[in-house]
Amino acid sequence: IADRVALHVRLSITGGDRKTYPRSPMGAVALARQAMYDADWYRRAWQTYRSDPGRPRPERSEALARLVEYVDGDRLVILESPDEQSFLRADRFAREFALRAAVRGSGWEYSRLESIRKTGRAVIVPLNFPKPPDVGTPEAALAVSLRRLMHWDIAPENPARLVEAGVAIALSGDGLKSPKEFLGAVRKAVERGLEADAALEALTIQPARLFGADDQLGTIDVGKAAHLVVTDGDLFAEKTRVLETWVDGRRYEIAETPTIDVRGSWRITLPTQRRMRLILALSGKPEKLEGTIRLDRKEAEEAKLTLVGIRDARFGCTFDGKPLGTEGMAQLSAVVSLSADGQINWLGNVHWADGGLSPIDVE
Repeated sequence: IADRVALHVRLSITGGDRKTYPRSPMGAVALARQAMYDADWYRRAWQTYRSDPGRPRPERSEALARLVEYVDGDRLVILESPDEQSFLRADRFAREFALRAAVRGSGWEYSRLESIRKTGRAVIVPLNFPKPPDVGTPEAALAVSLRRLMHWDIAPENPARLVEAGVAIALSGDGLKSPKEFLGAVRKAVERGLEADAALEALTIQPARLFGADDQLGTIDVGKAAHLVVTDGDLFAEKTRVLETWVDGRRYEIAETPTIDVRGSWRITLPTQRRMRLILALSGKPEKLEGTIRLDRKEAEEAKLTLVGIRDARFGCTFDGKPLGTEGMAQLSAVVSLSADGQINWLGNVHWADGGLSPIDVE
């Protein structure tokens, strides 16, 4: 989609034993500033050489040549901010070198909201909200500071507060243990005040605009990439399921909706070997069935169906055969089809635990 969209800059130190430079935040900022000054010198040195080839040719540096593209330019620089104070430090760094910069936030932006708004920077907002502090014992509770408790409570409101203050945000799953947690984290932010439309923009329009790809992504328009998400309800509702996605116009089904709805009560006759009549009761949603099976007589014990589902017109379920007078687990497998008059036809068998097979007659 795009090449070399951003330069990532960290103005802090992370972990380690601090035996190598930089050993402090001050050293990290000093190192980053020196790199930018070196890039500026490198640019001016080559400009001078090209204007007067008689001068000595500067030494070639691929690293500094790359940095030159960002100093006082229009390429995006992402500055990492581990806390709210670092955010303002990152803004000063960007202004010093006239960088087009956005800030990868920390989740603490709400605590310096007005100052952050005045910077005019877009914020990439992480959704790795803090876990509940351990206050299970009086001793553990004493070790938890009021600041930490307040952050645990307020952090999910951070995206909403930024949007309300007029800050452009893009939501990020950076810091989450698994990509599967991302949608749940967005839903939590919506529950805590982030408007659904603002959340959708922070997932589509804002990131595309930030990375200079809004001519291809971000909105549904003629000529743009057909990246779509189809759900069975409001995207940010808790029980909404993603049914399918489209990538560049290619469809990828996630939750296939069966073309035949087999819910209801069915009478099954086993005409050979184990002669019996059964009642198969199916309920739930067409794509997520549940049900029971029992002998066709009053007060018969029911066997709950497991692994029940229908895909590509093939129905299958597993159940305990004991309520039907047999030992072990049994499996019912059938192909379902619609006749010309709209009736559902079943063609299949019951596979018993002892290896027996019973064709089914369903009505």
